[in-house]
Amino acid sequence: MIYVNRNNLNIPLGERVIGHYGDNGIETRIFENGEEIADCEYVLYISFSNQAVNSILLDHDDFGHLIWNIRANQIFCPGIAHIQIKAISEHGEVWHSPKAAVEILHSIDEKNPIGEHIPTLFEQLDTKINEISDIIQTYVNANPNDYISRTEAAELISTGINTLLLPLSQRLDGE
Repeated sequence: MIYVNRNNLNIPLGERVIGHYGDNGIETRIFENGEEIADCEYVLYISFSNQAVNSILLDHDDFGHLIWNIRANQIFCPGIAHIQIKAISEHGEVWHSPKAAVEILHSIDEKNPIGEHIPTLFEQLDTKINEISDIIQTYVNANPNDYISRTEAAELISTGINTLLLPLSQRLDGE
């Protein structure tokens, strides 16, 4: 929990990392507000390392806590960012906290160093299944009088999938 009062925005070490750039809906930060002001909305301002600024209306509960449910569209870039909470009434800003630094981590992009898309396991599996289906269809078209049983088709599919998954299982087992 992050503690907010007039002179301090105290962020414990474990709360300073605000997830990974691109994550959506997996992080929440709760602020205990020592400066509760009636009839105000609380807005979190976040200034990113690329000079972009976003403002986020905070939810609140019955205990006076302010709640930030972090969404991907609220985070503009990874790196060090500064946050500040402001109490806003119908007459304008009533109060604001000091600024404090937080960190937004990078995610590993699914591109190799030269910028080509690296297929996900699902995409690789889909490609392999289509290749096996094409092999079966080619066999059936070339041998219309032969019959390929479901068992033979299942063996072809199983062999193809095992071939694709073997390198993954070896990586997971540390081989």
